[in-house]
Amino acid sequence: MGTKTSTPKDAALHLPQEYDEDGMLAATTTLASSNESVEKCVVCKRDKVVPIIFIPGIMGTNLMNLKTKKRVWVAPNMDGVFPVVKTLGLLFGSWFKSSKQRQAELDSTPGAVGVYEGGELDDAGSGLSKDEMRMRKWGSIMRSAYHPIMGEMQRQMNDIMRSNDLQGEWKERVDQAPGDWGDWENNPSLAAMGDASGLKIAADTQYEVWAAGYNWLQSNRDSAKDIINYINDTVLPHYNGKAEKVIIVTHSMGGLVARAIVACHGFSKIYGIIHGAMPATGAPASYKRVRAGFEALAEKKILGRDAADGVAVMAFANGPLELLPSHDYNDGEPWLFAKDKSSLERVLRLPEQCPYEEIYKSEKWWGLIPEQNNKLFDPAGVVSTREPKPTKLKKAESTPPSLRQAFCDVIDEVKVFHATIEKKYHTNTFVHYAAESKSPKLYTWGTIEWAANSLKGLDIKTANLSSDNLDAEITLNGLYTLSIGPGYYPGDGTVPAFSSTAPRGKPGVQGAFAHGQNGGLINHYCKEGAFNNTAGYGHQDAYTDKAGRTQFATLYSLVRISKSI
Repeated sequence: MGTKTSTPKDAALHLPQEYDEDGMLAATTTLASSNESVEKCVVCKRDKVVPIIFIPGIMGTNLMNLKTKKRVWVAPNMDGVFPVVKTLGLLFGSWFKSSKQRQAELDSTPGAVGVYEGGELDDAGSGLSKDEMRMRKWGSIMRSAYHPIMGEMQRQMNDIMRSNDLQGEWKERVDQAPGDWGDWENNPSLAAMGDASGLKIAADTQYEVWAAGYNWLQSNRDSAKDIINYINDTVLPHYNGKAEKVIIVTHSMGGLVARAIVACHGFSKIYGIIHGAMPATGAPASYKRVRAGFEALAEKKILGRDAADGVAVMAFANGPLELLPSHDYNDGEPWLFAKDKSSLERVLRLPEQCPYEEIYKSEKWWGLIPEQNNKLFDPAGVVSTREPKPTKLKKAESTPPSLRQAFCDVIDEVKVFHATIEKKYHTNTFVHYAAESKSPKLYTWGTIEWAANSLKGLDIKTANLSSDNLDAEITLNGLYTLSIGPGYYPGDGTVPAFSSTAPRGKPGVQGAFAHGQNGGLINHYCKEGAFNNTAGYGHQDAYTDKAGRTQFATLYSLVRISKSI
């Protein structure tokens, strides 16, 4: 293994390499007949390994009950006949689950659930064996959404050059300007940067892709600590000193986990971070899903039908609540409104100063969980039976707090978490996202409007909640019917452009790829170019973009980060 082979001929057989159980790079071959002479070669690189850690979004990690080992959440795959059949089975099973059952299974009590690693596998062209994928925890995360990009990174990053000759798609990729793929920062092509691009360093480095599933019910702060331990105790030691730091690639809420790794814990064994479809400052869709459940029929039945399901699962789960709009969402502008359709006047505009006090903890009709919905708290009784424990903000009390107070304590922790990561990014950060303005199916909530045909004569701030169908329709003072309309803001169907674009211009952010089409004279969130001139992609499809935009953004960013190796 220590002797370099001669420059291989075109007819040579290039032997694939992988690390064995001792962390040594090895290739396997068989002896051929003397009559069938074929040159076999192994491309030798320097003794440097860089693990790429992929952190998925919320609900992208499979979970199990840690006591019974029973799976309580399996991310639904929808990319073929058999996966669809399985998902339909999941849909059928979820159809009859009560809110009590949902909370009992997705129990946010510390230590109740953990990562299930036995999920479906797809090598996605990576060349990895099933045993290798299991060892790297690929089975812990959603196969159809994440394994394709993981396989692409494993394959492409380890075959950039052979004897200084670019290979495969890299021949064209190095000359392509990132701006043509949607980069607002107008970064130069890899070829234009020469040695400063990191291309030669990347070509001489071995990259190994790992999955980092996590318990998405707990705070992202705690998930960050779990992943730091995973990197320190499992990933880096696997390579026996050949790996010193990692590169992190994230999807959705995984981006908040990665930012917490840096901002909350000061972890420094990171060359750089790539964020995909990150709700950098939260998303109003999270408010809507607690107040009224999810949107499409399948989502409703699997993820949450209405407010009863939403409150049962999310009211005491820090992770989901940390997706609520933060204090700096849209630079602090109001995003929750009550609107009179007849006059088009917005008679309520919140937050005025603090979303945590004015919206999330409020017991008023517009609150995340109004006083009249207190009955939705803790249907399985898992919170009320917990022993009082100190939190990061409060000491243990002699008597358990009320469920309302326990919920408010969680919101206080969410507020602290948001403040800790606000505007903080790794010094070598790249982001990519869809901010589609033309395709209505990718619109989302940039704001939430409770709208009524007329609100004349109503004092909106003192109004009483007369009824709530728990599915986005309420009645105030027994006379005024309000409902939440569909989202109409540019985005990816979940994260609005207000949030996905927030990293642009922040310290440490080197590139920002904005994918999709602009609409009209106002919504110009996308950087249109030669390769970025079609509709964007849905939130869960961020890494399976059929136009190849996220693939380019990810691979380009990996090479640029490699300059720091």
